[in-house]
Amino acid sequence: MRKLLLCWLALALTGCTAALVGAGAGVGVGTYSYLKGELKVTYPVSYQKVVAAAEQAVRDLGFALVKEERDAIRCRIDAKMADGTKVKLKVDSQSPKITVLRIKVGWFGNKDVSLQIMRAIEKNMGVEPAVEKEGK
Repeated sequence: MRKLLLCWLALALTGCTAALVGAGAGVGVGTYSYLKGELKVTYPVSYQKVVAAAEQAVRDLGFALVKEERDAIRCRIDAKMADGTKVKLKVDSQSPKITVLRIKVGWFGNKDVSLQIMRAIEKNMGVEPAVEKEGK
């Protein structure tokens, strides 16, 4: 119970209103918002798990990897779709169990494609689909 309370507190402090569900080994549901052409998703999972899932999703979706820069708390992946559209993925560790993923497709963004990429990443992580934040 204490661990659950701490998770909720961490989520509240990051401005995230994610609902935690008893799926898998305590994996919660993320939340997303789409603003200015960028999809932003907050997951209550480790940075390493999100990075591994994002890398796999790039391969699964058949994107060409252009560049990847990664350290212990931040990852940037630049890729291209078959039609040449640029895809940028940014993964940032907020805490050991809170990770923010940002997806931008093309110059102005594409919400539908961004959501498809997000769902491919979630499939690789084995988490419940993120839900849209209220008011966004």
